[in-house]
Amino acid sequence: MSFFRFTKVPKHKTYHYNTRYYDAKKEDLQGRLKDSKNAGTTTGMKSRISQGLRSNRNQNKAYAKSGARKSNIRLLITIIVVFIVTYLILKFNADDIINFVK
Repeated sequence: MSFFRFTKVPKHKTYHYNTRYYDAKKEDLQGRLKDSKNAGTTTGMKSRISQGLRSNRNQNKAYAKSGARKSNIRLLITIIVVFIVTYLILKFNADDIINFVK
């Protein structure tokens, strides 16, 4: 039966991916041990400064997230106020607007 096929069915592709385990605490410990050996040198100072900047960047994510949330709430309140003001203007001045359009 396979001799009479008009189309060829492609075979599925296989991937051979070896997963790796990443331990952030272990890497941090090894980096601190390495930095302690180079404590008095300029490379040690540079690595301490860059490590401090990296840790501050991770802490600032929560601060930025809360700032974005506050900004979104402020925008929502502004939109609601604009709709309410527009509704009140149209409700109480509808006759004037209709006369103006005519």
